[in-house]
Amino acid sequence: MKLSQVKKKKPTVKKSTQTGFILWEGLSQHDNKPIAAIATMTSNNVKTGNMIQTWIIRTDIEPHEAVKNSQDGSVCGACPFKSGAGCYVRTEQAPLAVYRAYHKGNYKRVSIAEIPLIAINRTVRIGAYGDPAFVPTHIWKALVSNAIGFTGYTHQHKQPWFDPNLTKYCMVSADTIAESEKLNAMGIRTFTAISDKESVPDNQLICPNFTHGVICNDCKLCDGGKNGKSIIAPIHGVKQKIVKFIANR
Repeated sequence: MKLSQVKKKKPTVKKSTQTGFILWEGLSQHDNKPIAAIATMTSNNVKTGNMIQTWIIRTDIEPHEAVKNSQDGSVCGACPFKSGAGCYVRTEQAPLAVYRAYHKGNYKRVSIAEIPLIAINRTVRIGAYGDPAFVPTHIWKALVSNAIGFTGYTHQHKQPWFDPNLTKYCMVSADTIAESEKLNAMGIRTFTAISDKESVPDNQLICPNFTHGVICNDCKLCDGGKNGKSIIAPIHGVKQKIVKFIANR
């Protein structure tokens, strides 16, 4: 048989069946409780689209129980909406599934050198649940280093241990328009939820998901940094949580 007659086999690329990765494990700066940062690879979230989702969870108590017993400060810190005070996250759903999968050993632990390989040509949601500030900033930097975009939010900017470098990757969650404008004047981009009775400042932009139906996977405006406008969104969720949110701002 001549060499020219030999059919060259196409190389096969085995797709990873890994559903998620453990990015980091450590102790919370809020109360020294054990926490972990986990990335899951697929999502059915209709607002964000199929972004890689990251979760910051207590590893010793189920998320919904932590909320019920006011122990969620380990991953929510100073957020005024924790412990059932207005947060829209249903901790008995996705966060609980992530917690249980973690304890079943379904997620692979990765080294800091492996983290940049996770999000190649993907978009990342930093903090689907839990505040990214409780995880060292270099973990997020590594995760998004090969990503095509990312979003993130933090509510811990007033804490003495807060790493200001996190604002390169996350918007600061402001509780009021006045707070957002103060932070904007300092060069910090913000994300602020407002009621329908409040006005949007000229230098801020209403979230395109509400104005044009654009999903986060395509938008990617909420990526921290100093470039671009700050973002405004209508307070959303079930009525009971909206009432609590407004009351606790």
